[in-house]
Amino acid sequence: MKGAKARGVVFPAFIHRPISLRGKQEEAIMTVPDHLRDTFALLLRAFPDGVAEDEYMPLLAVLARYLCDENVVIVAAELTGKNRGIVLNDVYAAQEHSETIDVDRVVRRLETVGFREWLSKEE
Repeated sequence: MKGAKARGVVFPAFIHRPISLRGKQEEAIMTVPDHLRDTFALLLRAFPDGVAEDEYMPLLAVLARYLCDENVVIVAAELTGKNRGIVLNDVYAAQEHSETIDVDRVVRRLETVGFREWLSKEE
């Protein structure tokens, strides 16, 4: 079975090619609600070529620590092009297995584009 793996747990992955929003960032930012634009801009800087399959569940786990489920779904669906219903189920799976998902690489990637500053704005 293909999918993201977290200490023996395999998350089923729909074969989904990452969507690159490179060159379309400003246009894409306008598609999210005002209160999520800073968050979406952060994600666009961190993942300009789309979210790789092995980073998708860790990204959801990180976002779920700081945003409500609905907001995670909005930004993740816009970023990946996935259906919001599928993303919501993936958010629930990421939350359920959050202790076993290796988020370090995603956090480091976010930190290089302003994650700490974003956190201070969110508090």
